[in-house]
Amino acid sequence: MFPHWMRKSVDVNPARGAQLAVRVFGVDGADKTDREIALEGIDRLASFWADLGAPTRLADYEIGTDQIEQMAGIAAANGPFGNYFKMDEATAYDLLKKAL
Repeated sequence: MFPHWMRKSVDVNPARGAQLAVRVFGVDGADKTDREIALEGIDRLASFWADLGAPTRLADYEIGTDQIEQMAGIAAANGPFGNYFKMDEATAYDLLKKAL
């Protein structure tokens, strides 16, 4: 889920994502915006986990579209949530759908 969440939240603080991309994954930032650097770093993180054989999609856990509506509802049952940026049920659903 983390790379999917990172893509959803990249615009909150692109410089923070760019810093991770450069320091951890060696992304070359020349002639790129912080957002572009961050997105490249997110792609490298996802590839790294895939290379390790780690699950990268909800489908790897046999979670399908029929379950994500319920999951989003449960996540947002008490209202918007999240520390880095607030998500409501619709935002959670969108994130979960992209993670399928």
